[in-house]
Amino acid sequence: MQDMTELKNITQDSSVALISNTLVCEASRILSANEAVDDEAPMLRGHSRGLYGSRVDAWRLVDLMTVVEAVILHDTLATLPGRLGSKAKDPPLRHELLKHGVLKEIDTSRFHEEISRLLVNSLAQISNPVRVAGAAHEIGTPIDFDARIRKEIEDFFLFSDRPLHINDIYDFYGEGGGSSEPLYANSYEDMGRSLIGWIEYHGSGAYEFCTSILRDMYYIVTAEHMALPYWPQFSRIEFSKLFPNFFDRSFRLQLYSKLAKALESAVAEVFDDLNQDVALIPPFTSIVLERSNKPEDIIEQIFVVRDEYSGLRRALTHLEHQQQNAKSLKERKQIRLQQKRLLEQAASSFERPASVALQNILRYIPEVLRPALAPTDATRYSADLLLKPVDWVVAWWQRRPVSKLFDLTRRIESIEDYHRLIQKVFGNRSDEISSLDWKYIRWCITHGRPRLP
Repeated sequence: MQDMTELKNITQDSSVALISNTLVCEASRILSANEAVDDEAPMLRGHSRGLYGSRVDAWRLVDLMTVVEAVILHDTLATLPGRLGSKAKDPPLRHELLKHGVLKEIDTSRFHEEISRLLVNSLAQISNPVRVAGAAHEIGTPIDFDARIRKEIEDFFLFSDRPLHINDIYDFYGEGGGSSEPLYANSYEDMGRSLIGWIEYHGSGAYEFCTSILRDMYYIVTAEHMALPYWPQFSRIEFSKLFPNFFDRSFRLQLYSKLAKALESAVAEVFDDLNQDVALIPPFTSIVLERSNKPEDIIEQIFVVRDEYSGLRRALTHLEHQQQNAKSLKERKQIRLQQKRLLEQAASSFERPASVALQNILRYIPEVLRPALAPTDATRYSADLLLKPVDWVVAWWQRRPVSKLFDLTRRIESIEDYHRLIQKVFGNRSDEISSLDWKYIRWCITHGRPRLP
C-alpha cells in the first residue's frame, strides 16, 4: 500500500489517475463465467440473474472498455484499499494490475476521517429532508438526520477503520428506480435531500444504490484533495462533473470574469479552457479482443497493448506536466491541442478509432485537513471560492488536471465489430454478453442516465 509521500513522488514523473475498485472489479467479472458473487453482492441480492443478467453484462463490458483505456493511457492507477467479502476471491484483473504495479492501493488514513466528516456534515446541513417512499401516508413526513441517518452514513464510511477499507468491490447494477434520482439533481440541496430520503427508505435495493453514490462522493473528494483526475464508471460521468458544486451560470460568469481579469484574457478564453475536447484514440479494447481467443487471454493482451503504447504514455505525461506549469490560458490551450493531436496521430492508422473526452473539470472543495476554516455547508463552497485572493484562484485554476473521460459514442458506430469479437472470445457465453442491449446503452448516451424510458 502506498502512503501519500510515495504517491507524490510517483506523480512527479508519471501520469497518475484515481480509479475505483468497483470499476476494476466489475470489469474483471465479465472475464469469468463463474463470477465471484457472495452475500455482499447487492446487485444480485433479492433479484434473479435472469432479470438483470444482460443489463449487468452491458455495464461490465463498458467498465472493461474504461479500464483498458485507463490502463493504457496512464502510468499508474491509484485506488482505495478494497474490502473483499468473506466468500469472494480477488477478481483476476484487479489482482494482475496490483501485481504488475499498474494499480496501487493508497493509504488515506491521514485524511480519511476529515473527508468522511466533510461529507457527513455537509449532508447534515440539508434543509427539510422528507420520506420519499413507503406507505402513502408517510411520504413527505420529515426525517431527523441526526437521529436516523447520520449513524448509518458514518458506519458506511467506517470512521474507526485505519487504514480505510471501503466496501467497494461490488456495484449495484439494478435500474435504480427512484433511488437513482440523486445522480440527476441540479443542486447540492436537491441531491442531498433525495439521497437522505432514499437511504432512509432502505427497501428494494435503495440503500445499496445510495451507498454506491456515497462511495463515488468519497472518491471525487479524494481525487480533488490529491489533485488527481478521476476515472468514474460510465454511469457516473455526469455526476462526477457536477458534484459537489453544481455551479450555475451566474457563478461561472463571476468566476470566469475574476480569472479573465487576473490573467488579462477575455472571459471567452476562460470558458474555452473548460470546454470538452473529444479526441480520437486507437480502439484499445478492439485490439485486445482481436488478439484474444478466450476470456483468459484478455488480461495478458491488456498488458501487451499497454507496453506497445508506452511511448504515447510518456509523451502524454510530458504534456500533462507542461500544462500544470503553464502560465497563460493561451499556453494551456496549445498544450491541450498537442495532446489531442498526439492521440489522433496514434489513432490515424485505424479505420474505426475510438474516442476519449479531454476536459478540465471545474470543482472546488475546501481544504479537508483544515476543517475549521471551511464551510460545513456544501452549498456555500461557491461563495468561499469567490472570496479567495486572486492569486490563489489563479494558482488553483492552473494546477487543475485534465481528465480523460470515457466516450462511448464512437463505439456505437462499431456495434457489429464488437458483436463479432465478443462471439470469437466468449464462445458459448457470447449470446448472453452480446445481447448487451446496445439500444439501452444508446438511450443512456442520449439521455445521460442508466435507466430505460
